[in-house]
Amino acid sequence: MQFGLKLGSREINYTKEINSLFKDGYFHYIELFAVLGSFNETIDYWKQFSIPIIIHAPHSLSGMNLSLSEERENNKKKLNETFNFADALNSEYIIFHAGINGKIEETINQLLPFADKRCLIENKPAKGLNGEKCLGTTADEIKYIQKELKIGFCLDFGHAICSANTNKINPHEFINGLMLLNPSMYHLSDGIYLNEIDSHLHFGKGTFPLMDFFNLIPEGAKVSNEAAQKNNLNDFITDSLYFMSSRYLRRADISDMENIYEWANDADTRKNSFNQTPIPFDVHKKWFENKINSDSVLFYIYQCGKEKFGQARFDIEGDTATISCTINPLYRGKGYGYKILLLAEDKIIREFKQINNFYAEVKNDNIACLKMMKKLNYDESQEEGYVKLFKKINRHT
Repeated sequence: MQFGLKLGSREINYTKEINSLFKDGYFHYIELFAVLGSFNETIDYWKQFSIPIIIHAPHSLSGMNLSLSEERENNKKKLNETFNFADALNSEYIIFHAGINGKIEETINQLLPFADKRCLIENKPAKGLNGEKCLGTTADEIKYIQKELKIGFCLDFGHAICSANTNKINPHEFINGLMLLNPSMYHLSDGIYLNEIDSHLHFGKGTFPLMDFFNLIPEGAKVSNEAAQKNNLNDFITDSLYFMSSRYLRRADISDMENIYEWANDADTRKNSFNQTPIPFDVHKKWFENKINSDSVLFYIYQCGKEKFGQARFDIEGDTATISCTINPLYRGKGYGYKILLLAEDKIIREFKQINNFYAEVKNDNIACLKMMKKLNYDESQEEGYVKLFKKINRHT
């Protein structure tokens, strides 16, 4: 799965944050909203990044309404600028809205001279933020635009829910119909499930059934975060962790027993363990069954598709969670230990309010693990032969 950071083309003050977050895997591409009139002054800024960029064309709220015939000449200039952005940044896709208070046929006529295989039409709510009549709000309308222009589709889950509510259709059924149009990419935020107006909330701040949507999105697809940003990217970081942990972390079950056994008995795992004796399978089986059935253990597997990358286990005593983490030997040295613990910590902080501290013990010669824990901001206390690591949870309200 590829998670996208959405920014406007005039947002040119995040250089350090963009590079850092991309390097650490918080996002995999930028969806850049092409603000009208910004190409000449901002294109060199965006060309500096070695990051894939997808272009979102201006829409009616920012001055381009493709559904109105009286805007035809002005829109040609705006479309040219949009495609200039896409060409200069080698954009895989260019996302368009069909417009408001006009005609779909006009939208098609205006896009027809420009449309190419990069173009995607995005579904919209039936009602705009100010009560406008949006176009491209149903599966039939999207399918019609796709057919006439021979372009792809970007599915916005929040817009779909709002449109379904206006049309008094079950949102899940409505979204299933849109999924049949084979979306090339997706937009996702949280929101109020019964509303007709999209609120673009951060994950966990609304009532959308987000896990249902996560499970609908095919592995490897592009998903842009549509939540509104405020002056910094801190909320985006929270959304990214929420998305990744919900998508890739699951509770361990009996089907994982043999994988965990193999990882635990790997030579490097035994070397870094306090007890280096190989583990008999019957001992492991009893231990594993006790762990996955215990109310005081949180046992997570990081899995992508059919591939299991590692595990993180937290043994709970009082308000403290003691950590154990093992990586599939096939994926060691690739940063998965850091990613698994980062996502697992985020999940625990959100879902288990009674836990206030994380704790771990690591042998002195396990340098890679100690570096990872330092990157995760653990405090250290040196003991004879090993290091105690502590982190107090700081919950933002």
